[in-house]
Amino acid sequence: MTRTRLTSRGAVLTVLGGAVLAAILPVSAAVAFDSSPDTWQVQVASTAGLEARGAAVSVPVTVQCPNYYSSASVSVTLTQRQGSSTVSASGATTVKCTGIPSGDTVYVVVESGQRVFKKGPAAAVAAISPCQYYCSPVDTDSRTITIGGH
Repeated sequence: MTRTRLTSRGAVLTVLGGAVLAAILPVSAAVAFDSSPDTWQVQVASTAGLEARGAAVSVPVTVQCPNYYSSASVSVTLTQRQGSSTVSASGATTVKCTGIPSGDTVYVVVESGQRVFKKGPAAAVAAISPCQYYCSPVDTDSRTITIGGH
């Protein structure tokens, strides 16, 4: 075989391999959430929006809770390092339980007199609970997110 044929076959195999991966990867991302209607899951998005000049951050979350619950509580705590200090605040919202993954937004608001959030990385911890008060979370998600402009 000539060098041209080997290169052509290699290119074809590379394209076919890429097509297979492109077909599989979106499906695997879509099934990151369990398809069972009895599942409790929460996941924080990788980016969040800076609101009111840093006094708040809008944090998108994807949640799933069993539809035999009418609602669930979702909380998010953000911590951001700023020089030798940190800014930390929490927020919560109530979501409707439908048994399927759905998107919502949790607003994390800084307490009066505290430092504000800035654009950049922050540690995020989200939790979903079957009740609003004095209830242990049934699922959590922790990750570094990027706070951006809005």
